Amino acid sequence: MKTFRVETRSLPTLARCYPRSFTFYLARPARSIVTSSFILLTFVARATPAETSPTPASAKLARSVMEPSVQSEIVETVEKDRKRFGGHEPIPATLIGVWDSVGGGFIRAFGYADLEKKVPLTPADHFRIGSNTKTFVISVLLQLVSEKKLSLDDPLSRFSLGVTIPNAEGITVRELCNMRSGLFEAYDTPEFAQLNMKVPKDFDPKTLVAWAMKHKPY
Repeated sequence: MKTFRVETRSLPTLARCYPRSFTFYLARPARSIVTSSFILLTFVARATPAETSPTPASAKLARSVMEPSVQSEIVETVEKDRKRFGGHEPIPATLIGVWDSVGGGFIRAFGYADLEKKVPLTPADHFRIGSNTKTFVISVLLQLVSEKKLSLDDPLSRFSLGVTIPNAEGITVRELCNMRSGLFEAYDTPEFAQLNMKVPKDFDPKTLVAWAMKHKPY
């Protein structure tokens, strides 16, 4: 499971529509999902204060994501990128969302949720978010740092985790954020492999960490 940062130059049409900035998140779902694989792309347009209150002159030049012509350009761009990044076959399915500075939004699903049965993907489909989680977890953590509730240099031993962590006093929050704690990878444990990606409803994340702590740190 990996997360990628994709610059706007890889989507030139979207970049022309909204040149300020876009954030792209890509995630590959769990193998247990019916689709062999598909990618989720979330586009977030961030506007400057000047853009949120355009002058009459700039308003004439601004384009809204609600315009049919803009939506057509987005669809065309996504279809091209599905082919470009899909290898021998286009990316099986893609869910995109684009929001502009005035509150307009455009969400559309492409491809199939089930390739064998040709069931179209819909925005309501559920799948494992995977490494996208890291982006949101770290964003909230940095908000806590900004609020002076913790520091990136705090040791792990400061927090009551319910699991004994070896060398907790020598591992910092910053190292966790950089995935450089040196702790054994929980997803490489035999116990996790036995789950076969079917997590029990009452599963406690502390259990997953405890499995990893049975192994020597890297």
